[in-house]
Amino acid sequence: MSLLPSDELTFVDLVGEAFLAVRGTGLVLSPVDVELLRRYEAADIPAPILIKAIFVTAGRRRAHGKPPHQSLSSMKRSLEAAAVRFQSGQVRGAEAPASPQTLDRLLACAREGTEPEERAAYRAAYRAACAGYAVIEAGALGWLSALPRPKQREVSSQVRRALGPRLAPEPLEEYRQRLRVALIADALQRAELQF
Repeated sequence: MSLLPSDELTFVDLVGEAFLAVRGTGLVLSPVDVELLRRYEAADIPAPILIKAIFVTAGRRRAHGKPPHQSLSSMKRSLEAAAVRFQSGQVRGAEAPASPQTLDRLLACAREGTEPEERAAYRAAYRAACAGYAVIEAGALGWLSALPRPKQREVSSQVRRALGPRLAPEPLEEYRQRLRVALIADALQRAELQF
């Protein structure tokens, strides 16, 4: 990453450095690539959306034994698809990148936690923060998944009873989403996690 303080990095710097890191060579973007990023910035596409698209595209090429893209313009289709998905509301995880202090604190909590479930929760939160996903949700689900199976079933049953049955006209997906939110809230309360 850059030697500039993170609060002084521009949109173009942030996304450009991610691309250059994936490409593995070069120090600056071409003027065409800079102009492409400025268009995305003007369209209010968050940097994490484009960075994730860059990493996913590079991973696919690597999986197929192909070399990395040599310019952002050559991966324009993937970037455009990510931007369209974001603008249509189909993309989750468009959070601002976590600060280095937040990452350090989450990693320290993951190492120093007293219970295995607590360590798992902070590890999951750390991974989510690195990827630009929701930290609190990932931490709560990490805590739940680290519980022994009988305890998981007990917590799940208690949350289901508190939530009540699925309403007749309610679609199954909406009920599952309500259940997920209730499980996350319950896990945060039980585990007393601090994000």
